Amino acid sequence: MKPCSCLQTAMLLALFSLGPLIVAEPAEIAEWKLVLHSPFGEGSVYPDIGAYTFGLGRNSGPIKAIPDAGWFFDHWEGNALEAPSSDNPITIPPGSQGEEKVLIGVFTETGDVVTQAHRRIGLGPPLAVVCSSDGRHVAVGTGRHAELRDLRTGKVLRHFVGHEGVVGTVAFSPDGTCLLTGSSDGTARLWDVATGRGIVAYSGHHGHRSHVSSVAFSPDGKRVLTGSHDQTVKLWSTATGECLRSFTGFDAWVSDVAFSPDGTRVLTADDQAKLWDAATGKQLCTFPKSGLHVYSAAFSPDGTQVITASGELKLWDVASGECVRTLGTGRTVLFSDDGAHVLASGLWDRAAKLWDVVTGECIHTFAYGEILTSIAFVPGRKCVLTADFASIRAWDMIAGDCVQIIDSSSGKSKAVAFATGGKQIATADSHGTVHLWDASTGHDIAVTVTSDSDKRLVAFSTDVSVVVTCDEEESTAELWQLPTGNRLRRFEGHTSWINSVAISPDGSHVVTASHDETAKLWDAATAKCLATIRDSAPVRSVAFSFDGKQVLTGNSNWQAKLWDVNTGDCLRRFEGHKWDITAVAFSRDGLRILTGSSDNTARLWDTNTGDCMLVLKSHSCVITAVACSPDGTLLLTGSFDGTAKLWDTAAGKCIRTFVAAGPVQSVAFSPDGSIVATGGLKVELWWTTKGLE
Repeated sequence: MKPCSCLQTAMLLALFSLGPLIVAEPAEIAEWKLVLHSPFGEGSVYPDIGAYTFGLGRNSGPIKAIPDAGWFFDHWEGNALEAPSSDNPITIPPGSQGEEKVLIGVFTETGDVVTQAHRRIGLGPPLAVVCSSDGRHVAVGTGRHAELRDLRTGKVLRHFVGHEGVVGTVAFSPDGTCLLTGSSDGTARLWDVATGRGIVAYSGHHGHRSHVSSVAFSPDGKRVLTGSHDQTVKLWSTATGECLRSFTGFDAWVSDVAFSPDGTRVLTADDQAKLWDAATGKQLCTFPKSGLHVYSAAFSPDGTQVITASGELKLWDVASGECVRTLGTGRTVLFSDDGAHVLASGLWDRAAKLWDVVTGECIHTFAYGEILTSIAFVPGRKCVLTADFASIRAWDMIAGDCVQIIDSSSGKSKAVAFATGGKQIATADSHGTVHLWDASTGHDIAVTVTSDSDKRLVAFSTDVSVVVTCDEEESTAELWQLPTGNRLRRFEGHTSWINSVAISPDGSHVVTASHDETAKLWDAATAKCLATIRDSAPVRSVAFSFDGKQVLTGNSNWQAKLWDVNTGDCLRRFEGHKWDITAVAFSRDGLRILTGSSDNTARLWDTNTGDCMLVLKSHSCVITAVACSPDGTLLLTGSFDGTAKLWDTAAGKCIRTFVAAGPVQSVAFSPDGSIVATGGLKVELWWTTKGLE
């Protein structure tokens, strides 16, 4: 088994549930195997950053594993994962670098099931941040891709997609036109900042055999330097991707690389900091060993000094190789562009510190209780950046105050849909970004930015070739082509804000539901309004039937109504809810409809008679999304109470509760009904009863 990289495994812990949960029948024996990997080795002790749930047992509560001494989850095997008691965490002893640990247990199951996520889909935390030379943009390594953000507004401007592993290191070219990324897939890639397109991949026969941990440009931008866990450093031609030289002789994984300001020397960090001749590859000197490993190293802007971080921060004179000063502690360290200050933080630390190089004094401590994943200086500004699992913060170097907070998440998922026979999942977030994910791995395949404005409403076509969106409190909707992100149409005509949008199954029509008490049917090809459906109250929700011939609406008068698409006539009313109808859906055969309401209930209706067949009571807050399984045997409801519930249509009973990462805003069944997806703070996949067979 190929071990996961340190960043990859950290990402798995932070963002993914850890493998599919398949629950055996009561009284059967549930066997599980938990495989853990230690990427850093003994002595790499992490703070308690929370207990991670590997599965939920029947009446037994969660089984938990707490990262300890560098152990991370790698994978698990078996048909179930159960805990013998509600508070019995797995404790993990220290391990050596590269070692694996296997824990095996056998427990008996009893009672009802509350299900843990089969897989959680989403981008990772910002594991690497770097500012452009003009201080206007910040590049962020997050998950398996990088993104470009406007530093002033925090808006995502560009996505760089193509790596097959976690992006943990990023660098701008000296002229700011290109971005360099390094990944746990063993490659480095060069990207065009203006377009987001890949230019060169630094890989192949002469490439790295393991995780690329550090990247750097030469001062003239003509060469690229990469360091890897395979204990090598490689020099590449920026333009051609040709490997010009390999630096070898390292005793541990290479954690950092840098060019001297004049480009003639190379600085590397493994268990020691080493200085090399860039032209010949000859080792010039080694700075005395300090600590178990040198995690970070940097040249001063004038090239006369080197700063290293190996637990201790040491400042070295390049000419003599002697230690000039010990500043404090840390594992990541950077020089300011004027060389007067050093910024440092510890591994998974909760603070970054700014040091005066001359006096050795700590000037400021930037801390707010969150674990930091990366730090950076902002060129040309008296400002530094710190990144944690959820945000990027800018700090004033003079006053020490936080002056800006950028939400680094991909935004709340406003819509989720299965594509290509359930093999892929499309999601759209509140930032106007559409992601296409591999359903089996959770890896992002493609990214499209539809606009730079916040999106409140999103709906996909059945084939996920187009998406319709609506901004916050806007009376217009827009149709976008996927994956190009080109805007195709703009639908204008409502006199108040739009509450809900939908696309017909064949993609030929769009329907919008508005607070102006109307729903409008639009031609998707021309943006012409074909019909206006006039209701008696603000229309809160809308859906197409699967044959595209009918539209279902829910309004603020507690009514759902069935409309003929061709004539605009109201065919039937469905009354019984005690508050606004916030979500509506058709069954695949059109014989039943499902409605969700602010009264915390969902109702199943007979389409032909208008009779209420079931009242589903279990949620504690407004129901935001509903769906029927492809075969009609299951119903799905999502709620602001942070749960989605699976119901047996025949019995009218809740058979499974999915506890999501936050309020649920969208739900969907896979084409075969074996998996459901929920969207909200995160996109999560869950087994249905069919997935347990």
